[in-house]
Amino acid sequence: PMPPTEEVPLGGNTQGQLPQRRYIMIYVAVDTVSVDGSQVAWQVSVHIPGLHEDEDPDYECLMVPSSLLDRPHLLADLGFTYDEERRSYYHHGTEFGRRKAEMEDVSVEK
Repeated sequence: PMPPTEEVPLGGNTQGQLPQRRYIMIYVAVDTVSVDGSQVAWQVSVHIPGLHEDEDPDYECLMVPSSLLDRPHLLADLGFTYDEERRSYYHHGTEFGRRKAEMEDVSVEK
């Protein structure tokens, strides 16, 4: 950042300033589905551009919205399936294949 070009008012603090900060741009994407007129999030992705691939967290959180538990057809349309044997939800995507998905309340806490 450029140093300020304005004049310091009489009595203004010119010492003991806060150190300059480093800013990081983060891209956050939230995938939603419309349910009863409201948007319900089912995936959150975080990406920090400019980092090497091994340093980028490229975080993705798949969550099974509790408001969709009584709508299995909508869960299926989004790519979610339930494994009775493992008692777990999974998401089937084209890019990463089958991945485990946590319930919404568990995912938000993480």
